[in-house]
Order: sequence, then C-alpha cells, then structure tokens
Amino acid sequence: MPKMGSFLLLFFFFFIFPVFVQSQNTRFIFEGFNGAANNLTLELEASIMINPGGVLRLTDKSNKVIGRAFYNKPIQMIDKTSSPNASSFSTSFVFEIVPPSSSSGGYGLAFLLAPSRQLPGAEPVVAPPLNVSNLPRPPQEKISTISTSYDGKTVALISSLCVVTVLLMGLMGYFLLHIREEDSEVLEDWEMDCPHRFRYKDLYVATNGFKESEVIGTGGFGSVYKGVLSTNGSEVAVKKITRNSHQGMREFAAEIESLGRLRHKNLVHLLGWCKKKNDLLLVYEYIPNGSLDSLLFKPKNGFMLNWEQRFNIIKGIASGLLYLHEEWEQVVIHRDVKSSNVLIDAELKARLGDFGLARLYDHGGMSHTTSVVGTIGYIAPELTRTGKASASSDVFAFGILLLELATGRRPIDSSDFLLVEWVQDCQQLAQILDTADPSLNSSYSVEEMELALSLGLICSHQRKEVRPTMRQVMRYLNGDDILPFVDDWGSADYSQQGSEFGSRTFQISDGTFKTSHRSHHSYSSTEFSSSSIYSGG
Repeated sequence: MPKMGSFLLLFFFFFIFPVFVQSQNTRFIFEGFNGAANNLTLELEASIMINPGGVLRLTDKSNKVIGRAFYNKPIQMIDKTSSPNASSFSTSFVFEIVPPSSSSGGYGLAFLLAPSRQLPGAEPVVAPPLNVSNLPRPPQEKISTISTSYDGKTVALISSLCVVTVLLMGLMGYFLLHIREEDSEVLEDWEMDCPHRFRYKDLYVATNGFKESEVIGTGGFGSVYKGVLSTNGSEVAVKKITRNSHQGMREFAAEIESLGRLRHKNLVHLLGWCKKKNDLLLVYEYIPNGSLDSLLFKPKNGFMLNWEQRFNIIKGIASGLLYLHEEWEQVVIHRDVKSSNVLIDAELKARLGDFGLARLYDHGGMSHTTSVVGTIGYIAPELTRTGKASASSDVFAFGILLLELATGRRPIDSSDFLLVEWVQDCQQLAQILDTADPSLNSSYSVEEMELALSLGLICSHQRKEVRPTMRQVMRYLNGDDILPFVDDWGSADYSQQGSEFGSRTFQISDGTFKTSHRSHHSYSSTEFSSSSIYSGG
C-alpha cells in the first residue's frame, strides 16, 4: 500500500507480483492492470488508468491524499500441519513517483503483506527479475521543470551565446558611454546660479535638429531657428551663438543672466539659455511678424505699415528704451538699436530685441565700455572718439530709426547719401514734409509727421548734450511738451572721426571691415554690424 506525504505528489505504479510459496506453489504476475479490477481492491484515491496500458495510479494531484491497492485473494503463508513457520516468497514491482514542480513536501511508498486490510508490518522476499520492457509507460505530465543535463553540443552552444551576448553588451555600453560623453552638458560655475536653463536635447528636438529649413534669421553671432517646445507647445526663437575669442563666455553669460530678468511689453523676452561645448543657445519668445526692417523694405504680399501703425511703433520703441535707461534696477545700454533689431508682434506692436551687445551699470554710475560696436548709420559720433557707450548714444540710434520709419529710407542708401543730412537739408529749406515716405500717399497726420521728423533730427544731433533723454522723448511723443527750437545743427568733424576709426581697434561682430568716403562731407566710416535676433517673419 503506497501512502501519500503532506504535499501534492503523484504516484504511477507498475505492478508485477510473482509470489512463490513453497507449500502452495502459488504464482501471479500483473504486467499492467487493465482487466485486473476483479483481482484488486482499490481504496481512497487509488484508480486504474486505462490509457496508457493500465497503470495503477495511487494518488492524484490533490493535496494531502492517500491511495491503497490490495490483491483480493488471500494467500496462505503458514501451514500449521507441516511447518509452524511462514512460507518464504519473493516479489518485485516497478513504480514511478512524479512530484509537483514547486514543492518541498514529502512523499512515500509502502509494500506490505497483511492478514487484513490494515497496516501491519511486512518482510522483504526474493523474486525473479522483471522484464521491464513489457511494462507500460506512465503518461507525461506537463510540469514546468528545468533540465539540468545537457549534451556537449548544447553546452558549447550555450557557452558561445553567452560569450557573444557579453561582448555585445560591452560594446553597447561603450558606445552609449561614448555618446553620452559627446552629448554631455558640462556645467560651468556660472551656470549653477543661472535660472531658466534649457536642456540641449529639448532645443534640438524643438528645432528639428537645427535644420536649415528652420532658420529664420542670421547675424554676426550665429543663426536663429524657429522651434516648438514639446513640453508646452509654445513657439520659440533659438539663437545659436558660437563661442569666440572676441566674447568671453563667462562675461557674456553673466550679462545674459541679468538681462533674462528684463520684462517689458516692448522688449523681446529672453526665456532662457543652454550651453553645449562651444555653443551658447539663447531662447527667446517667437515674434511672428519678424523685424521692422523686413516690413519696411522687404514686405511680403504687398503689406505696408500705415502711418498710425508706424507712430505706435515709434512710441513702443521709446517706451522700451525708457525702461532700459531709467526704470529697471540697473541702467541698460542696448548699443545696437536699429530696425532689424525691432520685432513686430501679432498686434503690430514694437518689441526691441537682441541684447547681445548690451551693457549694464548701476544708476548714478558710468559705463566702462571701451570698444565701438554697433551698425554703421546708427553709431553716435562721440563713440568714435571715446568708445564709451551711454544712454545718449542709444538716443542717437533711436533718432535715426525714427527718421527711417518716417521717410521709408535706410540710414545710408549709397556712398553719397546720408539720411540724417538729407532730412536736415530739407528742414532748413522749410520742406521737411518732402522727406515723408511716398508710399504713404500723404495719408498721415501732418502734425505727427513733422513731430517725428524733427524729433528724429534732435535725437540724432551730432552733439550729445543737445539730445533729449528717453523720458523727454516720451513727453514729446505724447504731446506733454513742445519740441525745443534748435538753430545750430552744426556738423561733426567726420574727417577726424574717420581717422580715429582707422587708428583704433574695434570689436567687429560680423567679421566685415569696410571704409567708405563721402566727398562732400569727407565722411569716413567703418562698417560693422551685430546680429539681429532674427530678421524675417
């Protein structure tokens, strides 16, 4: 009788029971148990499986079960008349124990001879050998087990695959580490304290990998790309500046950190920056209509700014400069006020941008700049002598820009045309309205046009002490004050300034150096220009 342990076990029992009893010479053999049900008594979980071959199964897959099988016919083991001792016998049997796949439970099997269907002790006997080939095979259960025996070829294959896998993983790790080092953004000390820092990969995705098709402007410092941030879907302009010997990254970044806090409705907002190797990326809000220069001189689809729009743009630029010069926590000198650095938003309002050349100093202090930077036509005469930028030099450039908006002409159209002198000549002939932009078809307020032209001349006066402050400019534009009368327009000694241009060392932002001469006034200048944030819409 087999007995089940305390955990799930499955017994398959192949039974051959030859018994030799000397007194009775009794024999019986079971090679499978199909048709043997009459000779066996099955108890508890024991059963005969018809397929395959009549296997006697003592237990199933249930937990904590027992099965018993007894041979029905009694066998006389003791003949008291002939011998007081039990007859000798021999037996042999085959069984298979199939434990569950995940169990540490016990299991057991007992063979016994008993005078009744109880559990008395039993004694071993000797029996002839079994013919194992005649025994039925037990069914194969679908049990998840891991074989631990492999032939030589399998072991070699597995070993080779392991080696190849390890090598591939090593190579992959090396390349990933190499790529990570290539793309890593090593932070310098100044970056730790700068807010609004973008991740390079976010800007790379936003600009489609800085594709040429996304370029919306170029300049001396680099190119500007339109981008869309995946984080919030907002449109941005990403300016990619390459580090060079003329501009120290630490110095430039320190200024940007301060300028990043500028907030005014007439300024382009710097949203943040990012540094990768030799590139500094500046992220600005995107202004859809592009630069004032493009709208004035390269309009698309026949679009033209009317006088009301132009006058509002003049006021917007003046308001932005007043904020920079007097209303922010420090004095900010822009140093590159020009039409290509004025952007026009969706509501056709002016937004002064590109602070790459800007300098800051405390209120009541003085600028310490010693190099001449800017764009020809907008540079105040005193800069060629001292190299010191000031709020007054920004006012000079604003005056030129004001004349540009009113006349529709560039500061220098050719080697023999200077806008400020042309307007001044017409004013002295009492014909100042003849300089008004003809494309306006006289559709303008005469009072506002005369104000704009006259104020432009005063702001761009050769002597800086004559020029008004931006606060005074705002009062003139708003009609709060009347323009002062200026009877001595004078003229700067351009010959002397030209000589100084030739003898000084200048910071040239776009790499060009060009000298032009105007015979009538002996005008000599150096042509150099900074980049605009972006010049096209």
